[in-house]
Amino acid sequence: MAVNNAPEVDPIRRNLFRLMFVGVAAGLVPATATVAGIKFLWGPKSPEGVEIRAGNVNDYEVGDVRLFGAGEFYLIRVDEGFLAINQRSTHMRCKVVWKASSREFVSSCDGSIFDDKGEVIRGPASRPLGTHRIRADGGELLVLVGDENVLKRDEFKREQVYSLG
Repeated sequence: MAVNNAPEVDPIRRNLFRLMFVGVAAGLVPATATVAGIKFLWGPKSPEGVEIRAGNVNDYEVGDVRLFGAGEFYLIRVDEGFLAINQRSTHMRCKVVWKASSREFVSSCDGSIFDDKGEVIRGPASRPLGTHRIRADGGELLVLVGDENVLKRDEFKREQVYSLG
């Protein structure tokens, strides 16, 4: 006759351990998804006090709109010169996307629409998109980026455009 010396396992304790494990795992999934969603919508801050090289003045034609993701801005060639539009909506700070077919910026989370100079076409945003300072060095455009360097504005004015002449 064989003797079983294995200790008895309490089924209630085993089920409690399983329940705790599943509960912790189930709690981590939504928490991770929430953090990922927040990072996607708001993303990292742009580098502070950094000048981004945006190419040569002659590389742009009037009407060109180019995204510089590292600096979170769009550089736009207008008749008068250049305009650097911040990529963050003035309502919820979500990134705006350029729609070339309609020549509009559209907010990815609040639905605000801005024209090609960053002025509000449809809210909920109440202010135009911010701008960045531009300078040229030997024909090369340099844009000052960073959240502390975003220039807030109430409307588009010609003085906001970096003039070539």
